[in-house]
Amino acid sequence: RVYSAAATTDEVFEERVADLVTSFRAGYNATVLAYGQTGTGKTFTISGLMERGLAAVMDGDDLEHLSFSYVELYNDNIVDLLPSSGTSGKPLQLFDGNGATGTHIIGANRVKIRSRDQAMFLVQHGERNRKTATTAMNVDSLRSHSLFTVFNSRTMSKMTFVDLAGSERNKKTKNVGPRFKESVTINTGLLALGSVIRALSQTPVSTHVPYRSSKLTRLLQDSLGGNSMTLFIACVSPEVRNLDESVRTLQ
Repeated sequence: RVYSAAATTDEVFEERVADLVTSFRAGYNATVLAYGQTGTGKTFTISGLMERGLAAVMDGDDLEHLSFSYVELYNDNIVDLLPSSGTSGKPLQLFDGNGATGTHIIGANRVKIRSRDQAMFLVQHGERNRKTATTAMNVDSLRSHSLFTVFNSRTMSKMTFVDLAGSERNKKTKNVGPRFKESVTINTGLLALGSVIRALSQTPVSTHVPYRSSKLTRLLQDSLGGNSMTLFIACVSPEVRNLDESVRTLQ
């Protein structure tokens, strides 16, 4: 499905994400990923879908069973965007569990959902905590991947909204020093994600899916394989000068 710049977030949610909420309630791991170069609307899109998805989940489920976490992957470190006093600023560890527990983050703050206002306030607080910096392409470029996850303890399922950092090449961002290091780390994770998706897209599915190639793909293992339903949103720019990046995104 192709959406123009005139499409609304409500339209995308009703046509593409509402069914994932239903799948989440039925016990599937549901995931929405937004991918593309800086400035194409990834964060705007995923934030709107995330808030609508959270509201839909709360409308249809007993809040007693619901909780959520919000983390970012920055320079290959997992950082809690909703830190408790003991985790503030400290890199968190990733644990590869067995088939029952799956991959999970040790020490990430998991917040019980008590009301819509409380949940939305914390979501917006987490968004403000994300790492940003100025590049040649964007004054406030997000320099991390973020994962917002809602857990249902009754069905043992989760719904994750993933805002991937910009996929553009360094010759466009003109990054140097710390910004260059960030770009290398971002693109290493995105290349690994592409390899995983290609392996899963083969018929039959490849006998080896390289989930362990990066922390990003380890974090998304439960979202891309097994008992999962995943929506991939490719955000592209209509500008001719960005044609090469748009083609790379679609590929």
